Amino acid sequence: MSSVLSPRPDTRYLVLDSALTLFTERGYFSTSVHDIGRAAGVSIGSIYHHFGDKEGIAGALYSQLNSRMESLIGDICRRHESAHDQARELIARLFELTDVGVPAGSAPEKRRPTDGSRTGTTGTLV
Repeated sequence: MSSVLSPRPDTRYLVLDSALTLFTERGYFSTSVHDIGRAAGVSIGSIYHHFGDKEGIAGALYSQLNSRMESLIGDICRRHESAHDQARELIARLFELTDVGVPAGSAPEKRRPTDGSRTGTTGTLV
């Protein structure tokens, strides 16, 4: 009788996802390969096999994020003819990616700050 195992997520994906989280929370220099391995649930050997070292992880993250950004920009340019509309959507999507909380289609200039200040792009939607 054969058992069907649910596929384990790709080691590269686990490492890159964990590294991005740790680099964002702690910073690149305060994150060790051992920290990344623990967070990803993979062995240090597999990290070195796939990436070589921490610089290799950072390089792979950069390439991955750069590809995603190129794809995002290409998609936006195909869907909008005017530079104004392209820029508006790009800004909205960048806010989404950085967890600032601007819903797609909402321009940052239409936000009211919640801290009492008169300027800023954080706060509630107007």
